[in-house]
Amino acid sequence: MKQVQIFGKFTEPKDELESLAMYFSHSKAQNHWRSNSLSADFLSEYWANLIPKPEGQLNTKALEVIEAVGYIANELLENATKYGYKLANYKFGLALYLYHDCLRFYLTNLIELPAIPKFHELIQELLTEDPRLLQVRQIQKNAMSQNRKSGLGFLTMFNGYEAKLAWKFEGYPPEATLQIVTTMVEITI
Repeated sequence: MKQVQIFGKFTEPKDELESLAMYFSHSKAQNHWRSNSLSADFLSEYWANLIPKPEGQLNTKALEVIEAVGYIANELLENATKYGYKLANYKFGLALYLYHDCLRFYLTNLIELPAIPKFHELIQELLTEDPRLLQVRQIQKNAMSQNRKSGLGFLTMFNGYEAKLAWKFEGYPPEATLQIVTTMVEITI
């Protein structure tokens, strides 16, 4: 039996109106790094055709959702590429599900056990502290650092797109030193 840890209000995916999944091999992760924005652009264009809109016209809300899809998909794919375990035969996946009132992203990836405590700490901070204050603090920290990692992806999802985030951690039976992590991001449509 897999041990499961949930952070936030994680909702298991279930088919509703539409869904689309993309899978990537870590063996070619460097190639995917260069094409993350291309994949994100594809997803935003794809969902532009499926997001409900009055009288078939794109309204401001639909345009905001399309922009959010591109940004969130790109950030999730970048995180998978940067932080995922590079096991050649494991594919990480990004799936999007359209529901009547929301769109949910599910990024599933492998992560090494030593990285998990720091990730749990970040998640607890994101779920318990004011995301606006966290974002200001992170911007100030970035201004004083030479670190190339901005740390703003999840914060921008919260603050810029009013996204709800949750995570599920599960054991990975073939390898005790790894866990499957699914990040769920939900935006209202």
